[in-house]
Amino acid sequence: MKTENKKETKLSVKNDVVFKELFSKKGNETFLQDFLSGLLNKRIEKIEIIKDASLTRRVESDKLGIIDIKATLDDNIVVDIEMQMSRYKNMEDRALYYSSKLISSQLKSGEFYGTLKKVIVIVILDYNVYPYEEYITQTKTVVDKNEKYEVMKKQKFYFIELPKYRKKKFNAENKVSQWLAFIDGENKERKKEAMVKNKVIEKANEEYEYLTGDEEIQRIAELKQKWEL
Repeated sequence: MKTENKKETKLSVKNDVVFKELFSKKGNETFLQDFLSGLLNKRIEKIEIIKDASLTRRVESDKLGIIDIKATLDDNIVVDIEMQMSRYKNMEDRALYYSSKLISSQLKSGEFYGTLKKVIVIVILDYNVYPYEEYITQTKTVVDKNEKYEVMKKQKFYFIELPKYRKKKFNAENKVSQWLAFIDGENKERKKEAMVKNKVIEKANEEYEYLTGDEEIQRIAELKQKWEL
């Protein structure tokens, strides 16, 4: 009976407590590094990760924001990764606020605007928000009468809708598809195949199994869920 109950209450990777602990724990940097290298289509040499980073408040009345995971890539790109299971209508506005704060907090008096680091906000959603089939929405700011010319390149957003991903044919050779199979966890066959194809995901799954067996992680997640309910 105890074993059955444990299986029923096993925390998902999508649980924000587990997600943050798994991807930001010291020693687990390769997990996020591998996922981001696929999503951003770039080689990442160095990554620094902070869990539950607070957004800078200029004055006491400013809204306090806590981002799930903040990562700095190769010292010149700042990435905010958010895992969102509960439906929020204002997710785009929230992402914009986070990005703007991460940009505005970079410079001190007298510093050159050209030194601003690129800021990318990645939101993984367990629900759909856009009326089309693609499950990854990547923003791009272009000139009104010349859409081939991109501007404001230092601010970008990715919205990943997991329900749409589940309906797509699984591409076992694609790194992003592999990681989403693991993060989503709904299709056991996809997840199993992803671990076979990608040894970093296999290692991430071992860490996940360890974390979800940790009573402290379970307790914090349950308390957070009760608070949200």
